[in-house]
Amino acid sequence: MAHPEKTAFIALSVILFILTVFLHVKSSRVCHDIMIAKDGTRRTRTLREIDRELRESRRISVNTATQTELTLIPGIGDKFAAEIAEYRSAYGPFRQPRDIMAVKGIGPSRFAEMREFIKIE
Repeated sequence: MAHPEKTAFIALSVILFILTVFLHVKSSRVCHDIMIAKDGTRRTRTLREIDRELRESRRISVNTATQTELTLIPGIGDKFAAEIAEYRSAYGPFRQPRDIMAVKGIGPSRFAEMREFIKIE
């Protein structure tokens, strides 16, 4: 083989090797089950279920939270926490998460920041 052919062959071999490793790693990523003991019982939960539960547990109810708790929501400081509390007192509870945009100063961009951190109860 001539020198350019050897170089092309080696480059192609390296690319093929990298692609093979990538496909192997990608196919081996399985969502493993985890056994968790709770109240003396064992239950199998997938990582997706655990992730969903953790996301839900960090959400704050905008209808029942105190002003201090509301400040834990990204994008909400003391001023907006007070505005939310005043809005609840004047108009009652929020019916859906996007209703919080009725509070003065909370628009679509601020709502997008806080959406995954709020819940309605």
